[in-house]
This record gives sequence, structure tokens and C-alpha cells, in this order.
Amino acid sequence: MKNFLSIALIYSVLLSCSSKKDETDQCIYAVNLPAVEVSDVENGTVNEPLRFNIKSQYHNGCGSFKDFSEKTEGNIITVVVNGMNMGCICTQAFVHFDKDYVFVPKQAGTYTFKFKSTQNSYIERQVVVNLKA
Repeated sequence: MKNFLSIALIYSVLLSCSSKKDETDQCIYAVNLPAVEVSDVENGTVNEPLRFNIKSQYHNGCGSFKDFSEKTEGNIITVVVNGMNMGCICTQAFVHFDKDYVFVPKQAGTYTFKFKSTQNSYIERQVVVNLKA
């Protein structure tokens, strides 16, 4: 009987620890941060960085900026601001992020940058890139 109670106690402790880990994992996840403002870049030069200042936000204090992801189709570049939710108990305030997105064009032409804002909307910027003079 002592062995049964010992095994039951150990099993209970292990089970309770694993459920706390699952709760923690549910509070840490990737999110898309909406771009709310994008600086203008009117023109650039091949092989020289274009720098856009991106302002984005998250709806609570557990949000953090992670990185940018981009998808290129010809001269159309779609940019998404990626973030992380890093907790379950968060302040209820909008958190703002101010980060630079840098793109180095490899050829001359007109580029269209689409920065994801909300689920189906984008902030667009067009940039004319010239050859080096």
C-alpha cells in the first residue's frame, strides 16, 4: 500500500508540472504587428540601402518586436512586422514599436513596398531606384 501511495504522489506531482508547462507555452506565441505608419522614401540607388521607418503596435504589454519578413514578387515587396506575445498576465495598454526596415535593391526600376497593416490592408510606398551615377 505504501508503494501505491508513493507512486500516486509522484505521478500527481509530475502531472501538475506538465500542465503548468502547457499553460506557459500557450502564452508565448508569434503575432503579426500591424504597421500604422511608414516613412516615405522617394528614390534610391542600386546596391545602396533603402531605409523605411515603421511604426507598429500591439494591444498589450506582453508584445515585443521580433523581426520583418518579406515576400518578393518581381518588384513588389510585401513586408510583415513580426512580433511575439511573451506572457499571460499583461498590462492592458497599446505598446508602440519604432523600427527600421532596410532593403537593398539589386537592379534599377520602380519598386512597390506593401507593409501589412490590418488583416486585408496594406500601406504602400513606391520607390524609383536608379543606377549609380
